Amino acid sequence: GAAASMRGRYRPGGSVKGSKICDDGELQDMLAGWEKLGVSFSGVMLQAESKDTATAYCMEKDSWTATDTIVGETALLLKTTGDGWLQLRLNGDMGFRWEHCASYRFSSSKKVGAGQKTNSVQLHVVDSSTKGFEIDDFRELLEGQRTNVYGPAGGSSTPFEDFAKRLFEALGGRKCEGKRPMDPLQGGPGRQGGKGAHGKGGSGAKSVGKGSSSESSGR
Repeated sequence: GAAASMRGRYRPGGSVKGSKICDDGELQDMLAGWEKLGVSFSGVMLQAESKDTATAYCMEKDSWTATDTIVGETALLLKTTGDGWLQLRLNGDMGFRWEHCASYRFSSSKKVGAGQKTNSVQLHVVDSSTKGFEIDDFRELLEGQRTNVYGPAGGSSTPFEDFAKRLFEALGGRKCEGKRPMDPLQGGPGRQGGKGAHGKGGSGAKSVGKGSSSESSGR
């Protein structure tokens, strides 16, 4: 059935200790309830304000690469096997917040506390994985954040944005940022499958790099 909407506690301002996230009693109670019902997770999505992808062609290796950079605030979306979605979000305005919803297409603009602040930043799905995992796997990953302290980027703490990115990479089994191989015949900067850099007819992509340096920006 449809999941009931539920909002987690807000812990706004300054830095957020990982121990506060791990010890959120309401979140842990919900996870325990799911575990008793045999609910698990069937996938995970990473939300962010945007994702920049820069492509480059290396003539020496006759191959394309793409470099992904996640931009702005982030959130983690976990799909359950029968009780909707769980979103985790961490930022300076709202602190740590989680929500349990029937659909991941809910608004990213939420009032905080007694309505004193509103977060109007709109997040979009920038990466996803259909790799399944158990409640205990997720709980163990949360526990691994206990000694971290999250704060604004540029400070001595781990940036707020890294919270969702770290969990996504651990649950999805791959990096969400950095350089990766790219197949230009797969519709541009998508993640490369099992084929080589060009697949069939790869010589057509090679001509793009003629007259350029050993590594140049792709178009």
